[in-house]
Amino acid sequence: MSNRRIFFSKFNSNIINTMFGINKKVNVNDKIAHSNCLGELAKLNHTYWKFTQSSQGMSHEANVYACYDKEGEFVNAQDPDKGLSFVTERTITRCFMYGDQLTKLCFNSADPKFQEIQHLPYKHIGGALDEYETSCLLTEKVYSLNNKSSIRLLVSMLPDDKSIFWTGWFLPASHGTLENRLYKYGFFESAKLISQIQKISFKNTFISKNELLRFIDDYEDF
Repeated sequence: MSNRRIFFSKFNSNIINTMFGINKKVNVNDKIAHSNCLGELAKLNHTYWKFTQSSQGMSHEANVYACYDKEGEFVNAQDPDKGLSFVTERTITRCFMYGDQLTKLCFNSADPKFQEIQHLPYKHIGGALDEYETSCLLTEKVYSLNNKSSIRLLVSMLPDDKSIFWTGWFLPASHGTLENRLYKYGFFESAKLISQIQKISFKNTFISKNELLRFIDDYEDF
């Protein structure tokens, strides 16, 4: 084979490998290498959240677990091919199937511990949940769904331009309704509260977030 033919053969092979990712190892650092850093997200008018598990098996995703129990502590991605996902307050209500506790993440630029990770890159995954992904997160506050105040907090983050039905809490999907999941966790009072929220929402499909919050405030059977 001539040198010219060898050159074009290697050239075409390199193009194919590049197009289809052949022989290329991809890890979480590769995925987010060209993205912005966490410090840039901290400048936006958002708070950042995720549903986490108090113990393994609380998520509808099998064999997925990371401990977020300790407030003010870092959590590092264990899988080199998958970073830690998180969302803003705008879509957190739709993530209820991923755990039994609501975790607020620290994105405070004045916090010395956040300053240690603010240079880390992130990737905007997008999708229905508008997810982000990075290699390390800092917990700020953990809220158990076993508390009325946590249910109220969750409802308070329903976007003003969305109805309660947008959350998917009442849909009989494969991961179960929010009420089903709360019963599974043993959070019976929270499950009953969600059941009552569902009833009044079905009676008034245009019920506003503020009306739901007032209902929760007045709810005494907890």
